[in-house]
Amino acid sequence: MSIELKNVSYTYMPGTPMERQALMGVNMTLERGRFYAIAGHTGSGKSTLIQQISGLLTPTSGEVLVEGVPLKAKSKEDKRQAALARRRIGMVFQYPEQQLFEETVAADVAFGPKNQGLAEEEIAQRVQKALALVELDYEAYGDKSPFQLSGGQKRRAAIAGVLAMEPEYLILDEPTAGLDPKGREAILELISTLQKGGRVSD
Repeated sequence: MSIELKNVSYTYMPGTPMERQALMGVNMTLERGRFYAIAGHTGSGKSTLIQQISGLLTPTSGEVLVEGVPLKAKSKEDKRQAALARRRIGMVFQYPEQQLFEETVAADVAFGPKNQGLAEEEIAQRVQKALALVELDYEAYGDKSPFQLSGGQKRRAAIAGVLAMEPEYLILDEPTAGLDPKGREAILELISTLQKGGRVSD
């Protein structure tokens, strides 16, 4: 079970004076249950690469497969399969706390499962489970405004929102950026705990 990139290249604004090639001929296999880290200087294509992996960007050439399913599809059935494959991947953007917007933490975590069309009972169970995974007590934090949380707690709440959709793979774009040393250590411990528990591949 894996995510595969086969000869993936990506060019921004092709055919314009601003054309820039961000990726060229990338081949890699990401196996479930393992950690992977992508390192490189600013502008080296790290964010572009993870957006390819998560299906947010379509390769200019090459293909991305999630457990054998190509994310680039033409037929109606292939597009349906690709959409289901994308659901296997959870994406946590850099500074995810800036995307919190609901009135309460519980409502924010519930947003993704609601969009999946799940029943209210299932949504409630997923919210409580996701908050427990990131060590935010539902009784203490569920009814709080996310904007009342500390920086590290906001990031945990944002990660919980992704976990509530129960992805099989978790991609994080610089998950410790902007946090103090204590917050960075806590987030890294959280990611390690999630991976060891078999919840996701990072």
